[in-house]
Amino acid sequence: MKKSGNKNILYAVWGILCAATAFLGGFSHSMLINYAFLAVMGLLILIVDRHGLSKICRITKDLKGITETFSEAEAKGTQGNEAYLSLMESMHFTYPETEGDWMRLQESWKSSDGMDCDVEDYIFESELLESCNYNVCTQVAGILTALGILGTFLGLVLGLRSFDFSNADQMTSSVEALVGGLNVAFYTSIYGVTLSILYNIIFRRITTGLTQELNHFYDEAYLMLRFNNGIPGKVTGGELEHVTGNLYLLHAVNDEVTIEKK
Repeated sequence: MKKSGNKNILYAVWGILCAATAFLGGFSHSMLINYAFLAVMGLLILIVDRHGLSKICRITKDLKGITETFSEAEAKGTQGNEAYLSLMESMHFTYPETEGDWMRLQESWKSSDGMDCDVEDYIFESELLESCNYNVCTQVAGILTALGILGTFLGLVLGLRSFDFSNADQMTSSVEALVGGLNVAFYTSIYGVTLSILYNIIFRRITTGLTQELNHFYDEAYLMLRFNNGIPGKVTGGELEHVTGNLYLLHAVNDEVTIEKK
């Protein structure tokens, strides 16, 4: 299942909770509080999706596209720093923050011929997540749970406040108000816990997807030794096995391996 598609499950569950509330409780005065809590939770999810989850999914997709493009170029036997730099210049990230890092990586690659260019110095996970409001995203599950607990206590207070213990008749007439308050209490707890658990699962899947795709990107960047049209110089402490095109496999025999620029 696509990581971005997981978010649709969250919206679907929120819609199911709204429909179940309408079916079971109707639109009485006490139930309006439930709809208010559902609306707040839905708005919170929408905001964090737009400014967090969707951005993470978009960056993940950008990384995947760039990695696949490099892989296809390698399979075709593309060689040389100039060829790969031209390829890099043809690809872009969607968001300005990441695109800026991508441009700086290209400048470093160009100035050093790929020799002293460490990809992880320019494209790294913590900065990518920070640009997607990661710290805010991590708090959403707790906020949803807290809203559910708040609704629970609010419902109990409303129900007990309207309950009259003075005599049997008053107690009987107060039952409806008590039930309405309990509806608020239990329903909001269900909303908060359900959405919180589901959000946490989806959020972890999306961030894990970014981490995996970023690792694939690193592997693709480091796998190719782009020295002088793909031909490396003298190797000390190991040997290189040519696989195909610009692709070499390094067999290390010492703890320290050096590759000279030819």
